Amino acid sequence: MAHNRKDCLEEILEALGGRVKREDIDAHLDDIDARAEEYVADGMARAEALRKATEEKLKEESIKNAILKRNAREDAIKDRSRMQFYQEAMKNGHGAELAIEARLTGINTPMFDPKSRTGHQQSAAALALGASKDWIGGVVTDLERLGRDDPKMAGLDRVMYSRVIEDDIFREKWQLDSGAKGQPGITKNEQALAIAKVLHKWDKVRVAALNSEGAWITDYAGYMMRITHDPDRIRKASNQSAFSFRKGFDQADREYWASYTLRRLDVRRTFGGHDAPDKALAEMYGGFVTGDHLEPETISGDPMFKSVARQVSQQRTLHFKDADAALEYLKEFGRFTPTEAWLNSMKSSANHYALMKVFGSKPKEGFENDLAFAKNQTMGTPERAAIDKRERALRVRFDVVSGEADRPLASQWAGVVNGIMAVQRVAKLGFTPFAMIQDNVNISRELARHGLSWLERNASIFNGYFQGADNSAKAEVADLLHTGILGRLRGVTARFDISDARAGTMSAMENAFFKWTGISAMTENKRADAERMMSYALGKKRDVAFADLGQMETNLLQGYGIGDKEWALLHKVDWHEIEGDKYLTPDIVRSISDADVAEYLKGRGTITEQATSAMMLQQTGHASSLHDRVKQDLALKLWAYFSERGQYAVLEPGAREKAILFQGTQMNSPLNLALRLLMQFKQFPTTMIVKTWGTEVYGGGTRMDKIAGITELIVASTLAGAMSLYLNQLFKGQDPNAQWRNQPGQSLVASFLRGGAATIYGDFLIGEFSRHGFQALDALAGPVFGQTNLLFELYNDMKPDVFGKKKDTSGSPAARLATKMVRDNLPFMNMIYTRAAFDYMITYRLQEALNPGYLNRMERTMKERSGIEFLLKPSQVSR
Repeated sequence: MAHNRKDCLEEILEALGGRVKREDIDAHLDDIDARAEEYVADGMARAEALRKATEEKLKEESIKNAILKRNAREDAIKDRSRMQFYQEAMKNGHGAELAIEARLTGINTPMFDPKSRTGHQQSAAALALGASKDWIGGVVTDLERLGRDDPKMAGLDRVMYSRVIEDDIFREKWQLDSGAKGQPGITKNEQALAIAKVLHKWDKVRVAALNSEGAWITDYAGYMMRITHDPDRIRKASNQSAFSFRKGFDQADREYWASYTLRRLDVRRTFGGHDAPDKALAEMYGGFVTGDHLEPETISGDPMFKSVARQVSQQRTLHFKDADAALEYLKEFGRFTPTEAWLNSMKSSANHYALMKVFGSKPKEGFENDLAFAKNQTMGTPERAAIDKRERALRVRFDVVSGEADRPLASQWAGVVNGIMAVQRVAKLGFTPFAMIQDNVNISRELARHGLSWLERNASIFNGYFQGADNSAKAEVADLLHTGILGRLRGVTARFDISDARAGTMSAMENAFFKWTGISAMTENKRADAERMMSYALGKKRDVAFADLGQMETNLLQGYGIGDKEWALLHKVDWHEIEGDKYLTPDIVRSISDADVAEYLKGRGTITEQATSAMMLQQTGHASSLHDRVKQDLALKLWAYFSERGQYAVLEPGAREKAILFQGTQMNSPLNLALRLLMQFKQFPTTMIVKTWGTEVYGGGTRMDKIAGITELIVASTLAGAMSLYLNQLFKGQDPNAQWRNQPGQSLVASFLRGGAATIYGDFLIGEFSRHGFQALDALAGPVFGQTNLLFELYNDMKPDVFGKKKDTSGSPAARLATKMVRDNLPFMNMIYTRAAFDYMITYRLQEALNPGYLNRMERTMKERSGIEFLLKPSQVSR
């Protein structure tokens, strides 16, 4: 049989004249063989099974070739659209490098090209954020609506968040993904089946979106979710002790992983006719450890795509026997829990979708073409030097947006670093609710750019602290805008710090911390209120001509590709009217008629849409698919608008800020781990500079607008900082009025810094560190590196003297220093309602016991240096 197959291969290769690789032909035959075996298992005669499998394969290859041709044409259209945007930017005096950055991560400088209908914030990063909010928000919104329609299904969204039945949910999803062969209801859990149906529905939406931009993802039985393999777990497969520092990646680990995995795979489906699947799996091991399996792909970049290449590299998909086998593998070697894995797959697909929408079906190639175009256009001019200077920064941004930088490398130190950073977060961010007063200032300034008066934008601030009642305008608009959903699913750590560790005890601890401190609820409610006010601001402009909107509003809308013609198209349908006010939300786009879309296309006369229209009409013979795509694109622009502006209002770092902080370093690489420690808690000040200050300075408007905006930002931030400082001191047992009495100048500076205009988000710089002897460099080095000098002090004080005699450390500075270090790094002891109690009951007493008279000296020093006094003196309590 093997001899016959070999002869067959030789004949095929000879007939094709060597245009196709032998392994590709072999893979095709393997796939046909595997499909035929499935039909034989269902009772079909082998000859008939082979014929049917061959026909299917030929049909799929024909479709694939047609898609490749379509992609080539669409990529050319997208390339031309981007070049038009770059040329328009350069014509208006902007650098080509700035225009390329606009398509990657967005910029604050207003740009709009009327021909390509492209704006300066219509970036791949913003579109990905919008798609994530649309798809993931659609899931949660559907679950909430199911609960409202059927009392038995009430609270389905909370059930999903809690993850108490997630295994049953994904068992049901497996059955639904299996099509006609599936058996939905297998778990007998009605809630699990209802949730699985919603996930299945939005998976199809996601797939359709990806396919519309050049992917070819076919139905795949038993998909469930994309499994992200954990390289650290695979590297140490035979011994995964959390406290083991052995390097792993040896033959024992390889064999254990291959054996464990093989028992759970559908071998024929995964390896086709491969005569040694165990050997093939073992060869794949290295790729999973190094992360090569996560290399960006083009047409086959999704597990739903049935692989046709016989190879043991990144494109090989593991097909599991059943849902339980997949869940077992996920628990043993996955990076996330099932729900988090689903969430990650949706976000990853949104990133791919947005990247293909901007840069074509081969994004890396499109990006490289853009750089070459910019260099050629500016050859021999000073602008060429600017492009050369910014080239590395642009490549870093592409790596972040594409996800290449987020491929986790195997690292025995990654878990340690993640754990240390998590401890620092729950030990240091307890007073963050007071620091979040600054959010009110950012929200107010953002709403000012949407044309709302000072009174309108500040009247709703306190509403942002509380959840809107059911059926209220706030709750209804938040539902339409899918606000707060990502935060509920993944927590709010990303607002304050980089957090990409795998799920586990630390993740659960952090989620509990942010919930107990009220940070999660405050973030969700503030952003919901901010986005509601944005929707309300646009609703107030209903029936106002685009030219009369105002410069700030025009700049914002055009930034996301919504110009005069898109504004007119949105007016073809009714907007939501809630409690007497009108609101513009993305869902209204679905109601636009095909006739209005056709008129819009006719009136635009743009390069991209005209070329796309001609191509799609040629392929399909009718315009409905084109009209649907136009509506989909317009809705995506609105999703991106609300999603990203919501992160300008309630600050959260995006791709641009992460590129600046971590320089595109590979996740878990030594340099990446060092930067994460160094940059911990610096995401807020970076985001404040890039988003808030960047918009004030570069976001358009007249000179007086800029002066007024910056003045309001400084004054309001200082007032917010003063209030935050007042509450901080009060809840630490200090007299909040004393510092203003004793040293008003220093109080004013402290208020400005605390307000967030120039400092770290949390209890730093003017908090514990500077009052107790830490230098600015210590704070800049991060909470971990910033304490290394203290460790050296402790070591020097505790090591034996030159004669080898151990020192008596009782009552020494080392003992007090050790007490303070333990206190500053103790999780949950820096929260609003634990800080003062812990200090007065334990810390102060211990410090006084170690060094009598210490508390009197501390009180005197704090008053002399900073003007701080206590309402209840620690020295009195300790006695």
